[in-house]
Amino acid sequence: MVDDDGSGTPQDYDYRSYWSSLHDRGGLSAVGQQALSDRINGWLYKTRRRNLRSFAKAQGLRGGRMLEVGVGTGYWIDLWHELGYQVDGCDLVDTAVERLRDEHPESRFWQGDVSSPDGIAGPAEGGPDDGYDLVAAIDVLLHVTDDERFEQALANLAALVRPGGYLLLAEPVMSLAKSQPRYHPANSSRARILKNYRRPLREAGFRFVTVAPTTVLANNPIEARTPRRLAAYRRWWQVVRGASAHPWRCAVVGPVMYAADPLLARVGEAPTSKLVLFRRRRAPRPQAG
Repeated sequence: MVDDDGSGTPQDYDYRSYWSSLHDRGGLSAVGQQALSDRINGWLYKTRRRNLRSFAKAQGLRGGRMLEVGVGTGYWIDLWHELGYQVDGCDLVDTAVERLRDEHPESRFWQGDVSSPDGIAGPAEGGPDDGYDLVAAIDVLLHVTDDERFEQALANLAALVRPGGYLLLAEPVMSLAKSQPRYHPANSSRARILKNYRRPLREAGFRFVTVAPTTVLANNPIEARTPRRLAAYRRWWQVVRGASAHPWRCAVVGPVMYAADPLLARVGEAPTSKLVLFRRRRAPRPQAG
């Protein structure tokens, strides 16, 4: 999710210590909105989970072998199983990997840095020889703030998808803006424009399939078709943040968000996180000659 800690980061972003400290804290706020309570994060995740399930079914993402990169607490694993996938996973944090191995002995988990020049392929034994039917990275690449490491991360993800397989990203992709926020060494997340995902993946042999809202109301808004709409989404987000510290408010705001989000998503506007789907071509594109 897009960071919304309300304060900014006082020191340069060290992604290894950042994620290790969050996992030590535990709870959904460790992988969601860090400034909000686990209770409101529960509603945020519940809303996004339903939307992701609907998207996956609409796009025919069902069954086979899949890899979730940045698997974290394992929140999405049950959903992948529901969709018929045999799940493997990797994560930056060793303790997260160890816990998931205990909780899901039927799956393979390993430690890996999505932006490593050495790639993120797991142990050879037990993995599919030709890649995965689906590789998913949910709220991962936004935390790779350096451009060179971002492109390396995309290449690493692409390398694990079999011909004809899919790459699914959930990211704060800016589809309306023509330019993206500049890199700042203190920021732990960064929104990027859609072409910064499409161009490297096209060169890696992927075609763009579609983009859809991950959510309308269950994340920090960053864009809208008009300034008035963006202001409205930001007022709503202030309501969500204000409800976090008050259980009775959360009990009202959470269900309203859950009920209204899919209705607003049908309009097609996605002011925050988006689901972006790519498919690897079954054969290389013919070279112009």
